Amino acid sequence: MKNGKSGCLSTIAVIALIVLLIKIAPMLFTLIKIGMILSIVGIVAVVVLVIYFSVHKDEKKTGDSEQNPVSESEVPPKTEEADPELTEEQNEILKTGRTHLMDIRRRIPHIQNIPIRTVSGKICDEADKILKTLRKKPEIIPRVRQFLNYYLPTLGSILEKYVRLEQGGVVADDISENTLEHLIDIKHAMEKQYEALFDDDKLDLTVEMEALKIACLRDGLLTEDDFPAQKENDTKPNLTL
Repeated sequence: MKNGKSGCLSTIAVIALIVLLIKIAPMLFTLIKIGMILSIVGIVAVVVLVIYFSVHKDEKKTGDSEQNPVSESEVPPKTEEADPELTEEQNEILKTGRTHLMDIRRRIPHIQNIPIRTVSGKICDEADKILKTLRKKPEIIPRVRQFLNYYLPTLGSILEKYVRLEQGGVVADDISENTLEHLIDIKHAMEKQYEALFDDDKLDLTVEMEALKIACLRDGLLTEDDFPAQKENDTKPNLTL
């Protein structure tokens, strides 16, 4: 009850003070009222400006990203940590290859020619697949030293020189066409290199399937009649000269 009475008395006191100001000092009351209105207007204006600039900034970022789209292949990947299951030499070799690949990726966004930029990104995708496979199958690293020690750094040098020519404004159409043709060839070479990493697996698969077939025949689980396609192929005349 006391709190309620105190609140009422405070409200009455404020109202009385306002009425007193209006009667005794109307000019002062008017100034206070104008000051409050201006303060409210100022706060609203600041809020509106903050919202406007925030929206405008986001629209600008969106526009820039649409004009200069960056694909996933153009974004440098994070540096991989050393694999404790690999030897120090194997980790160092893969680290060097990854460094060359990251260097290539950093150059791609600076290429103005769209077809060359696209092919370069696809080459990086293939190279990334090769490095990931080597990480899982380190025993085949010695077979791709040429890829790691020559192909990747040379590709980085090619793109570096092309970007330099573009930035200098001296890239003729024939240079761009020649560069694109060579990059397409490099892309095909990378694809073949990736497929070659699985040659042993393909051979092992064929050998194991044949061994299983022979075991089934030996144990009487299968007969030659169960392989009509194979039998038909064996009876076809050999027309090879």
